[in-house]
Amino acid sequence: MVLPADMNPIEAEEVAQCYLEADTDTLIVTRLELSKRCGVPLRAAYQGLKLTLVSKSPELVEGLQCATPEIMLEKMLAACEISL
Repeated sequence: MVLPADMNPIEAEEVAQCYLEADTDTLIVTRLELSKRCGVPLRAAYQGLKLTLVSKSPELVEGLQCATPEIMLEKMLAACEISL
C-alpha cells in the first residue's frame, strides 16, 4: 500500500482499513519531504499496517529508504523545531 504523507490523516486511516480488509499489510509512505508532520504513517500503522519504506525525495525510486524509528523521530522532532 502506498500513501502520500501529505494526505489527510483521517482519510489515510480509512484507506488503511480498506487495504487491511484486502489482506495488504505493508505501507510505503511517499512525499514525506512535503509533509510537516507524520500523522499519515502513524495513523495507518495504528490500523495495523507495517511501515516498511518511506520516500523523502521527489524521486520515488532513488528516494526510497527503509522506514526506521530514527527517520520517524527526526520527522516528529522537525515538526516541533527540535534537532538531534
